[in-house]
Amino acid sequence: MSDPGDSVDGRFDLYYQHGWVRLAVHPPGKGGRPVYHEEVLGRMGLLGMPRVATRDVKRIVDAATGVAEPLVEWPEGAQLESQVGVVVSEDGMTAWIEVNPPRRGAATPTADDLLGALERHGVVHGIDRAALQAAAAAPRYGERVVAATGTRPVHATGGEVRYHFNTDRGKPYLVMAFDRINLRELSFIENRAEGDLLVELLPPLAPRDGRAVTGSEVRAETAAVPVVVRAGKNTALTSDGRIVATASGNVRLHRGAVIVEPVVTVERVGYATGNIHCDGSVVVEQDVADGFVVEATGDIQVGRAVGRATLIAGGNVLLKTGINGNGRGQVRCEGDLLARFIESATVVCHGTVFVEEAIMHSHVSAWRHCLLGGRRAEVIASELIVGGHLWCRKLGGITEAPTVAAVGVAPDLLAAFREARRELDEATDR
Repeated sequence: MSDPGDSVDGRFDLYYQHGWVRLAVHPPGKGGRPVYHEEVLGRMGLLGMPRVATRDVKRIVDAATGVAEPLVEWPEGAQLESQVGVVVSEDGMTAWIEVNPPRRGAATPTADDLLGALERHGVVHGIDRAALQAAAAAPRYGERVVAATGTRPVHATGGEVRYHFNTDRGKPYLVMAFDRINLRELSFIENRAEGDLLVELLPPLAPRDGRAVTGSEVRAETAAVPVVVRAGKNTALTSDGRIVATASGNVRLHRGAVIVEPVVTVERVGYATGNIHCDGSVVVEQDVADGFVVEATGDIQVGRAVGRATLIAGGNVLLKTGINGNGRGQVRCEGDLLARFIESATVVCHGTVFVEEAIMHSHVSAWRHCLLGGRRAEVIASELIVGGHLWCRKLGGITEAPTVAAVGVAPDLLAAFREARRELDEATDR
């Protein structure tokens, strides 16, 4: 079987480069057609190259070495060469080359050509020779290519503060599926435990001069302002310049000092703060907007009414006004609950529920007692499960929906009983 390469014809490359017309002749395969010197002479005439002795062309054609050889000088051929532009940035730290395509009859520029263009423009430092080789091997005509990068100076610093908590509260937003943003989760609270590292003071940097691509020196700034970091409430500054928490709670910057707040105080909870999740206690001076969550390992205190919100406390909950949950508000606490009124809400309290006025259209579970002690002190259209005592002035109403009260039984036991009864009923039905 014959080799497909046997039928390859010979070919030649004829081009201008560095002041000379150069010729490279490649031999044919065994069955291929050779190059004839008449073809070369005809191409030279078409390109306007100077005349040359036929014997000189024939010698290179007959040798067919594939190596480009100088054939004749041609100074006018310089007008066919690629034009290489060099641009240096204003700060002298970056140099680009831009290669324009050569005209017909000229060779593409080599890496040495590109290097020479840089040197003619005064670029001598930080040259990327690999980038020049790539630009010569596969030219990207008309595009800027980074060819040199300077050495930037290192300015003296008086140290650097590295915070181990987010100092820009409210960001980042919580990104959910399909790149949706949950504006109720704004990382407003950052909880840290006692002993956690809050701040590190990195050592100062000594100045180091840089160098531009043109070789000129770029002086580094030597004057440095010492960095001062202050430890505030519930934090401590160690001998090696670190700040650690001495209590658990919310960490933040306050007037330039790092503090940890076991009690977090906010004006109101809404889209400006997002949901609150705090290791400590939370005081909300005004209200909690509908749909938001306040969760604390300690106590929660709210100054104004609570609507369709969720409050979860590891301690007590104090609602100075009350809650009107419209069927969706919830309060869950491990301690006691104190409220002016509870309306259309679900309450799960492992302590005692204290209400001044009324419980209306709600579900209340109290592991200890439920005490209504105000002027009205009434329970209307609600379901109460109280592990201890229930005290009120009025229980239910003739014109209202039924009121159910289970007293003297723990809510979890009653729930377990109801579940067992439900399963028994289902088994009986089967």
